[in-house]
Amino acid sequence: GDDRTVDTHIKMLRHNLGPYRDFITTVRGMGYKFEA
Repeated sequence: GDDRTVDTHIKMLRHNLGPYRDFITTVRGMGYKFEA
């Protein structure tokens, strides 16, 4: 369903960022954040 839309986009972002994919971190119970 649509409840996984954000997760799907994050997965694609991580793939496209290549070696920088670890900058996107999961915050349990909150969502995601970008750490540079």
